[in-house]
Amino acid sequence: RIAIPLAGLLFLALLGDSLLLDLRDRVADGTYGLRTIAVRIGPRGVHAWFGILLLAMIVTAIVGGLSIEDAIVWRRLATAVVLGLAVPWFLWRRIAPSETGVSLGMMAWRYLAAAAVLGSGALGEE
Repeated sequence: RIAIPLAGLLFLALLGDSLLLDLRDRVADGTYGLRTIAVRIGPRGVHAWFGILLLAMIVTAIVGGLSIEDAIVWRRLATAVVLGLAVPWFLWRRIAPSETGVSLGMMAWRYLAAAAVLGSGALGEE
């Protein structure tokens, strides 16, 4: 029962992650004639679409939590993914000038999600 909400959440997370990473490379992509989504819709469009995706992630997290019998691990995972992507989105103006800041900010949700699942014992006790 967790497969569909998990697939939805990860699809939305990876799509949002890709949008923000494309935003970082927008100027160079445009210079070389690459027509990425970020080049086509610009920074405001990317941030607006990311906001929509973030809202969809929140809805997926809530609906997924209601449809799963033992939702503790789901809540931890969904919270880690949503917060892990929301923070770099909100702090984008501060982290965008720094390649290190962007890399750490955009990778954080992956580490938080892994820690949430591994820390919950969901993969079995040894």
